[in-house]
Amino acid sequence: MYNLTFTENQIETIKNIIEDKDHQKCIVHKSFNTVWIHGETSDTELRISFLGNFRLIISRVKFQNQRCGIMSTLLEELKEICLENNVHTICMQSVETKEMLNFCIKQQFKPDPYCTFDYDGDLYGDYLLTV
Repeated sequence: MYNLTFTENQIETIKNIIEDKDHQKCIVHKSFNTVWIHGETSDTELRISFLGNFRLIISRVKFQNQRCGIMSTLLEELKEICLENNVHTICMQSVETKEMLNFCIKQQFKPDPYCTFDYDGDLYGDYLLTV
C-alpha cells in the first residue's frame, strides 16, 4: 500500500462539478490525502480521501440542490481517478439517509458486511463499489 493524494487538476474538476450543479461557489481544504469541499454560503459539503491505494473514501455528502445528478457526476469522475491510480474500491462511508442508501443501491454499491447495521429492514453504514 502506498500514499496517494489528489492532484490540483482533479480537485479543481470536482470543485467545478459541485459549483456548476449546486449553483454556488465552494471552498477547498486539503490535508494530506483528504480533500474537504464546502459551500461558501450553505452547508454543502463533500469529503473525499484515499486510504493508500486500497480504496477511495467518500463521506460527508450534502448538497444544497438534490436529485439533480451532482453525486452521479462526481462518482463518474471519482471512478476515473481510481482507475488512473490503480484503486479498485470506492467506499461510501456512513450511509445514514434513505436518499443515500437508494443512491448506493442504484449505483451498484454493496453493503460492507463488517460495517453495516439493519434498521427497519434497511442496511445503513458503509457501502463498497468495485471499479
